[in-house]
Amino acid sequence: EAIQDRVFDPFYTTRDKGTGIGLAVVAMTVRDHGGQIKLASVEGEGCCFVIELPLAFDTQDSVDLLESGEPVVAGFSQAS
Repeated sequence: EAIQDRVFDPFYTTRDKGTGIGLAVVAMTVRDHGGQIKLASVEGEGCCFVIELPLAFDTQDSVDLLESGEPVVAGFSQAS
């Protein structure tokens, strides 16, 4: 749990190589776009990052899409 508390901190890493800046940049970018990034982890099994971003409501296309009732986005990506 201590790692989960720090995983988005700049320059924090648990590896021998790397700078520890990657997830910090991702988290900052997501927040700058009004979103959230969440981490779910099971010890010994790995982790999953969930990124939630708001829809843009300032264009007619976005409004039309929302009013259509169709799913806006659905996706899942799993690293190999």
